Amino acid sequence: MKSSSSSLSPEWRLLTACARLHQSEEDSRTIALEFRNLNADRFVDLACQHDLAPLAYHSIHKVVSASTNTAALHSLKSLYFANAIRNAILFQELEVILRALKRTGTEVILLKGAALADMVYQNRALRPMSDLDLLFRKKDVCQVGEVLSQLGYALDARLLKGREWDHPDNYHLAYLKPAPASPTVCCETHWHLEPSSRFQIDIDGVWARAVPASFAGLNVHVLCPEDLLLYHCVHTCKHRLTGGFRAFCDIAEIVRCYGAEMDWKQFLSRASEWRVGTFVYIPLRLASDFLGAPVPAEVFRSLTSQELEPQLLDAAKTEVLEDRSSSLLFPDLLALYRGATLKERLAVVRKIFSSASIKTRYSLPDETNTQRFYARRFKDLIGDHGQELWRFFANRRTAMIRAESKLRLAKWLAPFAQSINHSSVQDRL
Repeated sequence: MKSSSSSLSPEWRLLTACARLHQSEEDSRTIALEFRNLNADRFVDLACQHDLAPLAYHSIHKVVSASTNTAALHSLKSLYFANAIRNAILFQELEVILRALKRTGTEVILLKGAALADMVYQNRALRPMSDLDLLFRKKDVCQVGEVLSQLGYALDARLLKGREWDHPDNYHLAYLKPAPASPTVCCETHWHLEPSSRFQIDIDGVWARAVPASFAGLNVHVLCPEDLLLYHCVHTCKHRLTGGFRAFCDIAEIVRCYGAEMDWKQFLSRASEWRVGTFVYIPLRLASDFLGAPVPAEVFRSLTSQELEPQLLDAAKTEVLEDRSSSLLFPDLLALYRGATLKERLAVVRKIFSSASIKTRYSLPDETNTQRFYARRFKDLIGDHGQELWRFFANRRTAMIRAESKLRLAKWLAPFAQSINHSSVQDRL
């Protein structure tokens, strides 16, 4: 399935042209054409939804003049520099953490943004980061916690939900530290990449293959190219393909950065060993279709030889292009509308109006009595999602087709459900 640019909205055509570190001549022509008559607010909102505003600015300002669509360019420029400042704070904190860990002799692998911003994007301002993700050996987790505590971090116990840290479903802990004049810094300490029993990820093998790297003059490690690509494909599926288009940009840029040294035979062999073949195919294919990731054709042929529903790729593409604010509501709305039993419908209502959901939505202290917020919660739901509710009931046939597509994806992504439930992801509503 090749993505036709003519089937995308002007905003999406521009975003996909911007979502590469290096633009082709065709990309530059698309940027120049689409940006001139752009709905600035709509595009900036889309870029923000998908964590691509800094990269969009980086791509656009090289092609268009400062006098073209100044409102959009000004907004993107502000977001670019805001991200540069935020990442500078995070990387400064990362250096402090790594120097403290060096004194204890603790080995660490940089994950996600901490590794990609330097190694792949080669410009820390381009790749937004919400936190610092570090992989440690499980035997070192308690010692790492002590080091972080000495640096002013406090354990975010919400991830544990009343269990011990080494419960089989857990694979990471989060530590929070207030930062002066900036948002709280979060450091997540991982001891596994994905703990689901459905998969067989050999974490010892991951460590054995890790590649030495240098950060601020310190010796650290990053995942080897094959493991790095596998991990980001699986991680994208874990977040149900709704973590933002940035995830596919990450995948495409990993392929471009390491393509010459990527051992594709090892990549395919490891995908089979980890039992993640289908969860690798979909993100890779979307990164190829949307962003031209140069994945060898034989890789796709090998991955598609495994069991894969023919409609799954189209469903995934629709999910990726969906408006994020709309997609937040739909699964709960569908369960409320189509729940097989009254019990299923009541479960959705209890979730929406649960104390935890209300406290999260309104940032309330734990001791707050949430009953008095029920009316406000109902009013906000109508205000936030009223248009979608109207569209749903006005065109139920189309909505049901969309629903079947989402159910197909949900069934495919079921192996991740357990680890998602124990992550820091907030309730959908």
